[in-house]
Amino acid sequence: VFDWSGRRPTLGWQDDHPMANVTWDEARSYCRWAGGDLPSMAQWEKAGRGTDGRTFPWGNKFDTSKMQMWQSSFGGYHETARVGAFPSGASPYGCLDMEGNVAQWCLDLPVAGETPPNFPPGVRRAIEGCGYDTSDSAEARIGTIAFWWPDSPMETYGFRIAASHRLTLPMLRRDPDAAISEPLPDPTPPAWPSARLSPDADYDGRRVLAARGKDVLLWDTETGKLLRRFTGHTTAVTAVAFERDGRHILTGSDGGTAPVRVWEIATGHVTMRFPSLDGTIRSLELSPKADEFLANEFKDGGRSPDHGRLMDATFGNEMFATPGGQARYSPDGTAILDVDREGFWVALWDVETFKEIFRVEPLANVYDAVTADVASWGDRLAVSFQGTVTIWDFRDHKKLFEIGGPQDRLYLARFTSNGDRLVATGRRGEIRVYDAESGKAVRLIKGPERVDDLLLSPDGARCLAKWEAGASLWDLESGKELARFARSDSIVGFAPDSKTLFAVSKDGRGVVVDATTGKRIRTVMLR
Repeated sequence: VFDWSGRRPTLGWQDDHPMANVTWDEARSYCRWAGGDLPSMAQWEKAGRGTDGRTFPWGNKFDTSKMQMWQSSFGGYHETARVGAFPSGASPYGCLDMEGNVAQWCLDLPVAGETPPNFPPGVRRAIEGCGYDTSDSAEARIGTIAFWWPDSPMETYGFRIAASHRLTLPMLRRDPDAAISEPLPDPTPPAWPSARLSPDADYDGRRVLAARGKDVLLWDTETGKLLRRFTGHTTAVTAVAFERDGRHILTGSDGGTAPVRVWEIATGHVTMRFPSLDGTIRSLELSPKADEFLANEFKDGGRSPDHGRLMDATFGNEMFATPGGQARYSPDGTAILDVDREGFWVALWDVETFKEIFRVEPLANVYDAVTADVASWGDRLAVSFQGTVTIWDFRDHKKLFEIGGPQDRLYLARFTSNGDRLVATGRRGEIRVYDAESGKAVRLIKGPERVDDLLLSPDGARCLAKWEAGASLWDLESGKELARFARSDSIVGFAPDSKTLFAVSKDGRGVVVDATTGKRIRTVMLR
């Protein structure tokens, strides 16, 4: 596709990063080969500005946190960022990285009056947007145009494709001469953290990822087609998860060499190994904000302390270890919540400084399990212990209120995604809904048995209650039971858009359920 002439880009040939350091002719050759073309300046500016004439893709106020630039609230950048790393900077049409990261070639030639007299017309081509080297807000304004020689590549110049129809593009590899794999279905990337009950399976609304012994298999739930098999672990796989980009997966296994691995879906190849992790991986969770993940590690059959390990997904190094072994992110990704397996404490750590923010202890000397949850707004923490749920403001170290108690015991408590409600379970199978700000009871739902696990849909409208004999799907507004699952069904979880739910039965069938009505949509044979 490209006329490389024996050279390779020094920057930009990174998976999931924008292509940079290519000439105008190379960029246009790729666009035309793919079925589109470079955009004109008018097309580019319409995609970036929308119809309301905004100054920047995200609005009229300059915000350094919405783009990859040299002077930023996150520090100075010296290279490109992953495409889509700044989702809040999207344009009205959902176009990402219109400003920042790399400036982009356009079709247009300079017009009269825009080219100095010593530059003949037609010598240069238009450049829209700005790159990661930008240090001035004026350069990030939509409509700030530059012109450059088409045969002179720059490490801060890239391109995007304009097309009149949807394009399905193969992923180019780091080696431009390597064969291109057949593209797989590209659904909307899942929101993170992904909600699920089974650590050995994950569901993104179109595809389901499940562990089978030492192998991991990926199915399309609409067609039932097996898309990819991932093999190579020397021990049984115990945890899987989709990457945020929808093009990679993470797997964790029962010890062995490098139990955590990152795989590329398009090729089935391992792109990263983490040999510093050597125990059984109980769960994997990616950070909602950065290229990091948490792996809860279980060692020596419980004889050694468990740890929640924060790993850098780009460079493979360990950044921090929590001592409780039940670590997970707060919904905004700014804190890590951990619960001691023996029930002595609940604690939160700041993900930037790794300093402890808040701790509740001691919680031992009883047989009741200790659970905790963090709200997605404010700084609320719910700790369940001895039948009582205590709500804390963990930034101000202040107890706000308590619910439950000796007469009305509560065991699990979860905040809804918007933080407005707190959903808790009682000892006789009740599901109780409270106002998360005041603690006032809102609704009581009578379940069949004591609930062992509670999962809320990402939109907070429904909950899945799991007990020893099965599971039920409830509408939290009406209190109606929408669906019931047999004990043999393994509940994978909700799709990120909350519209469907996926379960896997022991006979190898997958079931897609409409999460709003509880009706079965389809059965998928998972062979």
